[in-house]
Amino acid sequence: MPFVKKILGPPAEDIISQTTSDITKTKRKLEKERAELQFQQQDLRDKNEEIQNLNERLNKEQAKIDQLKESQGLDNEAEIKRKKQLVKNMEKDLKSKQKEVEELQKKMKKQNTREKIDQLETSISEEEMKRNALEERLNSTKTFDALKEQESHLQRLNEEDQAIIQDEMAS
Repeated sequence: MPFVKKILGPPAEDIISQTTSDITKTKRKLEKERAELQFQQQDLRDKNEEIQNLNERLNKEQAKIDQLKESQGLDNEAEIKRKKQLVKNMEKDLKSKQKEVEELQKKMKKQNTREKIDQLETSISEEEMKRNALEERLNSTKTFDALKEQESHLQRLNEEDQAIIQDEMAS
């Protein structure tokens, strides 16, 4: 008898449960990748917003310098020098922020997070199709009593899931 079991391979239920477990692991990995992509995109938006704000402040300071130059006066010379130094510092900050954005974009491109997500989604759908086909084949060979028992088990699981879904305190 062990010889026959060895030739037949593992039972279909074991294969189905292992496939379901693999799908769950892959879904967790997918959610992790999505969260990473979302974090990176938010970071990129924040940095671009900082660049935009710096540009606006830079333009305002430049306009103030131009205005001070027009109203020539001895007091204005010191103020103009101070404003020019401020503009110079802001330009340095702007360049550094732009470099940060470029580095982040390179990092995102290198990590291929979007491609990983697409691959994981494809993998999940393929695994689910395989599992469903295997379940269908298994169910077509089961006795009616076994199918009824499995149906009641699945209904219990579904009810538990629905209770969890509808529980507002569940995380």
